[in-house]
Amino acid sequence: MKNLYFSLICILLLSPTLLYAQNSKIKKAQGHGNTEAAAKSDALANLSFYFYSNVKSQIESSSSMTQNNDKVSKSASIDKKSLISSELPLYGVTFEITDNGLSGRQKQYEALASMDPEIVLPLYKLELEKSCKNIDSQLLSLKKLKGTKKENAYTALAGEYANYQKMEMIVEFLGGKDIPSPSLSPEDFNTEYKKFTRDVTSLEKAAQITVDYINENAGKNISGIYVYAPQYEGDGAATQFSRTIASFIQGKLSSRTALDKGNALYYLQGTYYMVPGSVDSDDMILNFYLCKNDGSVILSTPLIRLTYEAYGQYKYLPAGYSLTQEIAKGNVADPNFGVSIRINGDRKPQTFKSGDSLIIEARVTSPCYIYVIGHVFNEANQEFSYLFPLEPYADGKEVFVRKISSKEVNQWVVLNPVIDDEVASIEIIPPYGEETLQIFAVTVDNIEEVTALIPDYRESDDYYIVRGSPSSVSTKTRGLAIKKVSEKAAKVVHKAEAEITYTTYSK
Repeated sequence: MKNLYFSLICILLLSPTLLYAQNSKIKKAQGHGNTEAAAKSDALANLSFYFYSNVKSQIESSSSMTQNNDKVSKSASIDKKSLISSELPLYGVTFEITDNGLSGRQKQYEALASMDPEIVLPLYKLELEKSCKNIDSQLLSLKKLKGTKKENAYTALAGEYANYQKMEMIVEFLGGKDIPSPSLSPEDFNTEYKKFTRDVTSLEKAAQITVDYINENAGKNISGIYVYAPQYEGDGAATQFSRTIASFIQGKLSSRTALDKGNALYYLQGTYYMVPGSVDSDDMILNFYLCKNDGSVILSTPLIRLTYEAYGQYKYLPAGYSLTQEIAKGNVADPNFGVSIRINGDRKPQTFKSGDSLIIEARVTSPCYIYVIGHVFNEANQEFSYLFPLEPYADGKEVFVRKISSKEVNQWVVLNPVIDDEVASIEIIPPYGEETLQIFAVTVDNIEEVTALIPDYRESDDYYIVRGSPSSVSTKTRGLAIKKVSEKAAKVVHKAEAEITYTTYSK
């Protein structure tokens, strides 16, 4: 088997295990686990990721329409995008649990999570009304404050606005009308809030401001915090800059940091972007959201205005960011078919150091064939795409195709090649940088119909390299380009895709 070099951090535009009832607006997602609680949690996460993907898609469309207008519109779009970087709070979810018996020595449960818009919209509107009253009350108190107290009050209010906007986005997506709104719109508040950004000349100082604010507003005893590297514009891979600031924050939180994401009680997720209208070497805006592990926002940390002196020595622009945007433009949601991809059991942003091992998994909602194309952006500024080998003992291009049977539907399936009956883990080795894995799923009958999609390649010591730039390879090889398998095709061909991005670095 080829050695594969892996790199990067998560940008999740993922299609979860989602089901739709015919002619119904009810949203449903399946989950699995060896306990009822685990199955429910998995189903709820899938439902949340479905809302995340669709809301994100709407924001991308809105952003493309406003990016050529004034600076405030572009700024508002960027801020709104950063608010959905964690799972969205879901209310009124009902569950159906099925006991699937033993699988080996483990019990297996299946959970079906459902949301009926007619039932949940009143719940969200009630929560929005409460949030609006809270925001308006805090806005009135701001008029009486001055100096540092006013600055801190603005930052605390930013957390309330963040939670309001996340719920507002779900209500809009569910088709809700007459949505309650605070007396000061979120866009106008963001404009006011930016007046209180702090100019900072070092990343260590930025980390200290962030941790001090968490201590003051969430308490010094709060622990179990997993720190994710902040993402560029809320939608980019981890960079040398974002890994460094995350490391500083972890150091200042000390023993209160959760090293294992699975045991974390809280997530600290952040975003950064250049000051709207600025050019390279100008100031950068950085801030974080502290969320519970259910995705609900606890607080928003202060907006920090970093000078070039603070961030200029680090690589801060993701090498593969343009590819991510290109993939997002071509992503097509198919309500009858979905595919998800995760690394080491996680679909959120991640970084890996040299020596770490990766297990890559996929999950689909119907029997199908899948194939994976990787896009590499390493620290030597070398960009290329490659085919990921899924079946090492197959012939020709069938090496790159994996059949998902009916028994494997709605299960996480390991994609790592199996050699001598053992799953071969992927070890992180040089070169380091960023990488995107793009998975395609197609519901056709014959593997030949899939291998026809696989591009030609050349073999190097480590990769099956596809000719062309990552952007052109992504456009030419995606399964979504199929209109009809053949003139005689009698059934509908469903297509789906997902991607995951991660960053690797040397110890």
